[in-house]
Amino acid sequence: ILHQLQAAHQMTSERLAGSDAKSESLQSELYNSKAFWFSESQNKVDALEKVVWKREEENAAAVEKIRSLSAEVARLTLVEVQLGSVKATETALARAQDQAEIDRSSYAHIKKQLEAKE
Repeated sequence: ILHQLQAAHQMTSERLAGSDAKSESLQSELYNSKAFWFSESQNKVDALEKVVWKREEENAAAVEKIRSLSAEVARLTLVEVQLGSVKATETALARAQDQAEIDRSSYAHIKKQLEAKE
C-alpha cells in the first residue's frame, strides 16, 4: 500500500510539475502576446497622431488660403464698385457733352436769327 501511495504521490508530483511548467509557458505566452498587442496598438496610435497632425496642418493652410481669398474678393468688390462709379461719371459726362453741343447749336441758330433781324 505504501508503495502504491508513493507511486501515486510521485505521479501526482510529476503531473503538478508538468502543470506548473505548462502554466509558466502559458503565462509567458500571455505576457508576450500582451506586449505584442500593446506595441501594435502604440504603433497604430502613433500613426494616427501623425495623420491628425498632418490634417491639422492642412486645415490651417486651407484656413489661411480662405482668408487670403476673402481679402481678394473684398478688394475686387471695391474695385468693381469704383469701376461702376467711373462708368456712371463717364455716362454723365457724355450726356453733358451732348447737351453742350445742343446748346451751342441752339446758340448759333439764335445768333443767326438775331443777325438776320438786324
